[in-house]
Amino acid sequence: MKTPRWSADSLTWVPLVLIALFGISGIPWSTWITLTVAGLGMGMMVFVMATGLTLSFGLMDVLNLGHGALIAIGGFIGATVVTGLELGVWPALPWLHWHPGTTWQAGAGAAAIGAALGALAGAALCRARRGARGAARTAWCIAGLALAGTLAGALLGRQLGAAHAASAARLADLGVVASGFVAAFVVLALLGVVFEYLFIRPVYRDPLRQILVTVGASYLIAELLKAIWGSGDVSMGMPASLVGGLQLGGVVIEKYRLLAAGFGLLVYLALQALVHRTRVGLLIRAGVENVEMVQALGYRARLLFLAVFVGGAALAGLGGAMWGLYQGQVGAGMGAQMLVLIIIVVIMGGLGSISGCLYASVLVGLLSNYTTYIVPQVSLFSSIGLMVAVLLLWPRGLVPVR
Repeated sequence: MKTPRWSADSLTWVPLVLIALFGISGIPWSTWITLTVAGLGMGMMVFVMATGLTLSFGLMDVLNLGHGALIAIGGFIGATVVTGLELGVWPALPWLHWHPGTTWQAGAGAAAIGAALGALAGAALCRARRGARGAARTAWCIAGLALAGTLAGALLGRQLGAAHAASAARLADLGVVASGFVAAFVVLALLGVVFEYLFIRPVYRDPLRQILVTVGASYLIAELLKAIWGSGDVSMGMPASLVGGLQLGGVVIEKYRLLAAGFGLLVYLALQALVHRTRVGLLIRAGVENVEMVQALGYRARLLFLAVFVGGAALAGLGGAMWGLYQGQVGAGMGAQMLVLIIIVVIMGGLGSISGCLYASVLVGLLSNYTTYIVPQVSLFSSIGLMVAVLLLWPRGLVPVR
C-alpha cells in the first residue's frame, strides 16, 4: 500500500522549518546565526546524553529511569578531573596533590587529536570484511591506527609544549577537557557493568519493575553523590582557550558550542555505523525481536545486551561531563533535571531511533535558544509544548524505527 503523498510521515521536516521561521521572524540576522549555532551545540549535548537511553530502550526494551543518575556521575567525574588538572585541587580527593604542567597537558591534547585522526584514517583505509573474523580484523585495524595516532600526537604535543608557549596553552586546554571526557566515559562504562548486574538484569522483560527499580537506584545514587562530593554544587571552569567566541564578520559563535556540535555529530555517525553496518548491530536488533532464536544460533545475546547497556552508560557519562562544562558546575540534582528533557527527546524522536533522537535534540536545542531570546517566559515549558504538538501529528515519533 503506497503512502499518500502528503501524509504526516512525509512532512517530518515541517517542525524544523517552523522553528527556524519563528527564530528569523523575531531575532536580528546576526543574532539568529549565533543562537542557531548555540542551539545546535546544545542539541548535540542533549543527543549524547539521550542516545544511551534510546539504545537501552529501543534495542533492549529496557526503560532505565536511572539514566539521569548516570549522567550526574559523569558530570562529577568530569568536574573532578578538569578542576584537578587545571588547578591542582581535586574535588572529593583532598589527599591528591597532583598538578601536571603545561607540557603534559599539551601532550594529552595532542594525543586526543591524534586519536581522532587515527580513527578517521582507519575508517577510510581499513577495508570492511564480511563475517565475524573480518569484522574483528577491521576493528583491530581501526583501533591500531587510533592508538598509533594517540602515541604520535602525545610525543609531538610534548615537544610542541616545550617549544611554543602559545600553541602549548591551547593544546593544554584541549588536553584538560579531553581528559575529563575520557575519564567520564571510561568510569561510567565500568559502572554500567555494575548497574546492569544489580538493577537491570533482574528485571529484564518486566517494564513495571524496571521503572520501580531504576527510580530507586537513581535516589540511591543521588545520595551517594552527596556523600562523596557534598550537597553543594561542584564548579567546573571552562579552560581559557574555549572561553568566548569566534568573530566571523558581524557574527559571534561560541567556541564550546561549536566544539560540542561537531563532537555530537561524530558520535551520531559512529553509532549509525555500529548499529546498521556491523554484524554486532544486526545481532543486537535481532535479539530484541527474538532473543531465543539468536541464542539458538549460538550467539550470547545477553552479552550483546550488556555491551549495549555499558555503551549507553558510557555515553551518559560523556554527555554529563559535556553538559557540566557548559553549565560551569554540576550538582546531585543535575540528573533528575536532565532526565525530563531526555525522555521528551526520546519519545518525540521515536522510541529506539538514533536518527530521531538526533533530530528531536536539535529541535529542542533550537527552540530553547529562540524562545529564551524572544519570549523568556515560555522557554521553561517550550520543549513540553513541542512534544505535545509533535505527538498529535506523529504519534510514533518523528523518525520511528521501521
